[in-house]
Formats: sequence, C-alpha cells, structure tokens
Amino acid sequence: MTTVLWDFEIEGVPHRVRLDFHFWSTRRVITLDEKVVIDVTPVNNLAATYRFRCGAATVCELRMTREFLAIRREFELWVDGRHIPGVRQA
Repeated sequence: MTTVLWDFEIEGVPHRVRLDFHFWSTRRVITLDEKVVIDVTPVNNLAATYRFRCGAATVCELRMTREFLAIRREFELWVDGRHIPGVRQA
C-alpha cells in the first residue's frame, strides 16, 4: 500500500488530504481531515482524477498518473488550481 499526505490551508484553516492506494486490489481511499470522502475500487489500475470539496467553494482535485505498464505512479493534489506538494509515506 502507498500512502501520500498533503497539508495545506484554506483561509487560514489547516487541512490534510490522505490517499491510501492499494496496488493489488486497486482500492483508493481519500480522506479529508480524517473523514473519508472517496472510497473506490475501480476495475482497472490506470490513471484517474478524483474531485471533491475542501470547503464551501474550494474544489480539490487528486490526480493519479502512470505510464503504460509502469509500476511507479505519480500522485498530485490541486486546490483551486494551485499545486500542493505531497509527502509519500513508506
């Protein structure tokens, strides 16, 4: 399992997004401030984009990308068009 964390602020309020990505089952669990906002197990294990609200008018977009047949994936979080650096956990 791969876990990635993103910490950011919206109008001075701290938030944390966490992605738990299960490679073999393809399950993806996305939490915002310790509350599950997305829990899916897609049929394929390809790239995906997940959008969810991070506040009243703020849209978060979590992007998962990979090259065809590549094992390593990239995970990006965008908040209102601003890229938020993440920390990949071992």
